[in-house]
Amino acid sequence: MARHNPRRIFRKRPSPTVVGIAWYDPTQWAKLKQVAADAEKMDATQEAWQRGFERTERELAARGLTVRRVPIDVDALVAWCGAQNKPVNGEARAEYTSQIISGRISS
Repeated sequence: MARHNPRRIFRKRPSPTVVGIAWYDPTQWAKLKQVAADAEKMDATQEAWQRGFERTERELAARGLTVRRVPIDVDALVAWCGAQNKPVNGEARAEYTSQIISGRISS
């Protein structure tokens, strides 16, 4: 019979890294294109954006990351940007999504 080794250390597996990615349904995408300060840099259609989103989602998952789609309400995003005195641009959208995923603001 094997003896129990009291000095054996059990290591907890690290939690998978969760990455939040802003998700815009077609209605929210249309609103975003109207208010975004960087609209000219964005994909022309929600369908084109979604293809890129899904490609990024697969690539991140292949790296072992847990990907969480974060549905964005553009009206709430615009209000948050106004309160933070930020333009509605890629940097602000990323920060807003990060704040939601971390629980600092509710979606």
